[in-house]
Amino acid sequence: MNTWGLPERRRCSVVECGMPHLATGLCRIHYARLRRTGTTDAPKARTQSDADRFWSKVRKTKSGCWLWKAGRFPNGYGQFWLIPQSVAAHRYAWELTRGRPPKGLQLDHLCRVRRCVNPDHLELVSCKTNLLRGQTKAAANAAKTHCPRGHPYSAANTYFLPGGRRRCRICGRAACARRQASLGLGPTNAEKTHCPRGHAYTPMNTYLRADGRGRRCRICTLATNRASVERNRASD
Repeated sequence: MNTWGLPERRRCSVVECGMPHLATGLCRIHYARLRRTGTTDAPKARTQSDADRFWSKVRKTKSGCWLWKAGRFPNGYGQFWLIPQSVAAHRYAWELTRGRPPKGLQLDHLCRVRRCVNPDHLELVSCKTNLLRGQTKAAANAAKTHCPRGHPYSAANTYFLPGGRRRCRICGRAACARRQASLGLGPTNAEKTHCPRGHAYTPMNTYLRADGRGRRCRICTLATNRASVERNRASD
């Protein structure tokens, strides 16, 4: 027994412990055990297997759901203690019956009951599918067809940020115009009616990029192409 070089009056009162006492003459470990179980005796070894312990905490219902009767995580999913950590009960039920889920896939509750551990009520899906199926902020935003100012999220009026979020082009141009005006920089490109060389941006004289993020003057483009061809011929 290691006494840690302490006098007997400062040691834990449990026989053969010898650790420094924390409160009521007990060390940290025995004091916590006394508060949790009411005794300082070591817990008895488990005689049940992990699988038997797990299924003893499940109640099958007429609806087909297998409800978890023990503790749950704050988000509502069943919590099962599997040394050395807690695991999601529905995930452990899937591993017991169908093996470990493939990497990159998640388990989605088809019955929408989070404490259900019935493998038949679970489906392997991607993270994106799982989020869009649930009652999440991402699912609510994905279901919207118009921006907060009422403009439709059409293909021509929507652009996507690098992270995947979408933005309304009409609102984006309006915000850019307000910013330009506040800085005294003049009209934005979207507000201009003529190209830098004075040609009007008419439907016949305007070339739009395929992604809708820019326009070009056809007269200027043709002139630039002709000049480039003539330079190449002269160099030959």
